[in-house]
Amino acid sequence: MVAPGCSCRKALRWRLPRKCHAIFFVTLTAALLAAAFPGASRSVCYDWDSYIHQVSALHTSIMDDVQCVGGYAYGAGYTSGLLIARITDPGAPVIVSQYSAPGARAVRVAGHHAYLVGSFGLQILDVGNPFVPTLIGSCPLTGGGTDVAVQGTTALVAANEGGTYIIDVSAPANPHVLGNIGTTTYACGVAFWPEDPVFIYIAEETRFVCAEISNPAHPIVIGILSPPDFLRGLAYADRKVYLLGIDALHVVDVSHVDAPVLLGSLANYGGYDAEIRDGIAYVGDWEDGLCLVDVTNPRQMRLISQVRSDLVESVGLSGDYVCAAGNSGLGLIDVRNPNAPLLGRCATPTAARQIAAVGSRAHVGRDHGMSVLDISDPRSPLALGQLSLPGYVRAIVASGHYALVGCDTGLEIVDVADPANPVLAAHFAAGDAYGLALDGDVLYVADHNDYLRIIDVTNPLLPIQTGSVRPGGGPGGLHTVAVHFPWAYVSGCIDSFFVIDVSNPAAAHVVGSIGGSAYYRMAARGDYVFTPGFVVINVADPAHPFEVASLPEGGGDVALTDDKAYVATGSGISVVDIADPVHPVHLGATYVNGDLWDLGLHEGLVLMANGGAGLAILPLRCEPAAAPEEAFDPRGATLIARPNPAWETVRLECRLATAANAQVDVFDIAGRRVRGILQEGMTAGPHEIIWDGRDDAGRRVPTGIYLIRLDIGDRRTATRVALLR
Repeated sequence: MVAPGCSCRKALRWRLPRKCHAIFFVTLTAALLAAAFPGASRSVCYDWDSYIHQVSALHTSIMDDVQCVGGYAYGAGYTSGLLIARITDPGAPVIVSQYSAPGARAVRVAGHHAYLVGSFGLQILDVGNPFVPTLIGSCPLTGGGTDVAVQGTTALVAANEGGTYIIDVSAPANPHVLGNIGTTTYACGVAFWPEDPVFIYIAEETRFVCAEISNPAHPIVIGILSPPDFLRGLAYADRKVYLLGIDALHVVDVSHVDAPVLLGSLANYGGYDAEIRDGIAYVGDWEDGLCLVDVTNPRQMRLISQVRSDLVESVGLSGDYVCAAGNSGLGLIDVRNPNAPLLGRCATPTAARQIAAVGSRAHVGRDHGMSVLDISDPRSPLALGQLSLPGYVRAIVASGHYALVGCDTGLEIVDVADPANPVLAAHFAAGDAYGLALDGDVLYVADHNDYLRIIDVTNPLLPIQTGSVRPGGGPGGLHTVAVHFPWAYVSGCIDSFFVIDVSNPAAAHVVGSIGGSAYYRMAARGDYVFTPGFVVINVADPAHPFEVASLPEGGGDVALTDDKAYVATGSGISVVDIADPVHPVHLGATYVNGDLWDLGLHEGLVLMANGGAGLAILPLRCEPAAAPEEAFDPRGATLIARPNPAWETVRLECRLATAANAQVDVFDIAGRRVRGILQEGMTAGPHEIIWDGRDDAGRRVPTGIYLIRLDIGDRRTATRVALLR
């Protein structure tokens, strides 16, 4: 039997089913761990792969549209035509065929047919065998085609200045136009009303149109709405049409097709394409990537999460994954848990640009000021004090009771002994202090005026410049500095990377350089310098530095642990394995709403200057709880718990080696049984079990760490999960 509020279903998984460690235990927040286990560090890590993340990509030519049906992704590309990829294993999609149709812009699949539109009009292909797509029929159209919808024996094609065509496709070998709805601008999106397909919806550049096509030869426009901005497409769900504007996402009530009503708009999240499911709009917005928007209340929509990627202009849903198409080809994004593994946030008066931490304090640089925050409880960081500064903040480092702030006016020394009342204690003329690196009592300043300044800050109130060097960074001067004594590494805005011998500050001098390269931020360790590009530079021979490896991570900052690099990517963080710096490996990424300017690693936490969103705190990334596939114990069972930590429900992905009677129970940290989830016979293979986060009485269990135990015959497995309320 399965307990109320829980479910168990046989589940087929991509790849060899992941081991479902029958007991699933998750790391919680530092404070929670400390409470549960005396002496535990607040240094925690989460399985970031339990959260929204891109799992794969097929780098092809530009793809303009995508639809996922029956384990295949069908992509339309202007230069390549129709591309078909098998996505039954989302982590390893495979291109199975390609049909040449230059000018293709959109595709829809219905039954065994693919309806492809583009500059050529409409083409209908037989895709019953996806490995051999075959042209059946075609229909040229004035204006070509930018979008297509199919219902029964009728197709709609948005054809730019040609308006919207109504096409009979009952005989795929002989599609023909039945009627047309003209446009005053450009038709860019079409959809049927599924409840009664004689009603259709059209997105034009400057208007939204509802029409009736019971007589296709004489369609009738019955409703018009003028949107607040220019439109690029539309999507339909639950008697609402979602208009994709240049500036915003708009939701229109079409319960009465002759009187469409604008319910609400969400600025900055328009896009080109969208799919709607379970109150979430999955919006493909190209520059902003994939945006997940909560649309349950159209008047109060909000961004849930975002995946920045140039893969995302068009989207399609396939189970737990979004198929994405864009500039780089096709990709798949895991959206089972749309949230980021965020621990806490704290707003700042203006956009957070820079960050540095000491002990339980974080110092956040903001435009023309700084904030001091208490991060002793990373779930609830608190603002302690604010201070306005005379210049625009470029960089910040912290030491003891002082924050050293690089500004376009020079170096500002701030006394934070009383964090609630930070005081500007001293100023030092250091030019335009664009980049800072603190090594013991020596501060290295990358002056935007093209100087590396070396400053003794043994007494922060009386800084002394002990040396400087002008490496010739080119127009724009120096941008960043990293130090691995006796070498300093600096880079300018344009085409410059220099290695400088700083063993004698008074005689600091350039010993090596790389021409044609510029880096915004850097971090140094041993014989290597890492940039957020992501580029690895070998500096073992300081006179001859050279790039040894790179990954397409992008981003604006980088921070290092012993074997990993955390890279700021604009809206989130990528993690790269640098155990072998010559062969870095992308491990995964997580996404955080808002812009990400700067990041720092501090006592097991990832601290982020999150632009207008203030300070954001994440845990470090750790490897998924599941062991490698090869380590699966054939005598027993495995189970993965996702997400971990969880906020409401916990999903257990379980695999049994053989059929057996299974029992799953939940215990609190004191060992008390709080819930029986399952007790029944289970077949061999993969299963999915859901715990709704409640006890046997149906009450929501409080925040805490819980043990989930799986008993199979004489074998027992257990693990822990953290619930956050």
